[in-house]
Amino acid sequence: MSSGAAAASRGGRTPPGLVAAAGLVALAAVLPVAYLTLRALSADESARALAPLSTTIELAWDTAILAFGVVVATLVIGVPLAWLVVRTDLPGRRLWGLAASLPLVIPSFVAALALLGAFAPSGLVEEVLEPVGVECLPEVAG
Repeated sequence: MSSGAAAASRGGRTPPGLVAAAGLVALAAVLPVAYLTLRALSADESARALAPLSTTIELAWDTAILAFGVVVATLVIGVPLAWLVVRTDLPGRRLWGLAASLPLVIPSFVAALALLGAFAPSGLVEEVLEPVGVECLPEVAG
C-alpha cells in the first residue's frame, strides 16, 4: 500500500508526531543558511567591503552551475546504471549494485584524501606508472 493510500485509509490525516519531526528536520536544514544570511546582513561596512556584491553574485552563480552539473551528471550515470542493475540480467548485478551505492557510504572527505594520496607526488599512481616512463604527474592539490 502506498503512503498516499495509507493516509487515505486513515482519513487523510498525517500523524502529528510525523509532522513535528519533519518540521524539526526542515528547521535544522534551514538554520545554518538563516544564520549566515543574518550575519551577512548585519555586517559592518568594512566587512562588506571585503566581499563586493559582484564577487558574491559570481560565487553564487558558480555554485548554482556546479550544483546543476552534479545533478545532471548524477542523472546521466545513475539512472541507466540503476536500470541495468534492476531490470536486466547484467553479469555481476550484485557487485554493480554495491559499487553504485559506495558513494553514499564513503564520506566525501575520505574519498578526497584517498584521491590525494593516490595522485600525490610519489603516490600510488606515480609508482604504478613509473615503469612505463611517467616520472611526474600534475599536482592535484589546491
